[in-house]
Amino acid sequence: MSYYNTLNELYSSSWAKGILPRSQQQYLQQLRQEQQLGEIETRLIDRMFHAVRRGWLRVV
Repeated sequence: MSYYNTLNELYSSSWAKGILPRSQQQYLQQLRQEQQLGEIETRLIDRMFHAVRRGWLRVV
């Protein structure tokens, strides 16, 4: 199953707002652990987690 469109929209809206809601962070963690994701989806999620660690996106 492809999550690309949903993840792409989440990525875009998070960067535009500068925030990542905690519920969406938990959703991403769950996807990363439980689903067989493609390379693109995995990289996109990893970029978002990296941005949170660096302080570029705030978790609210």
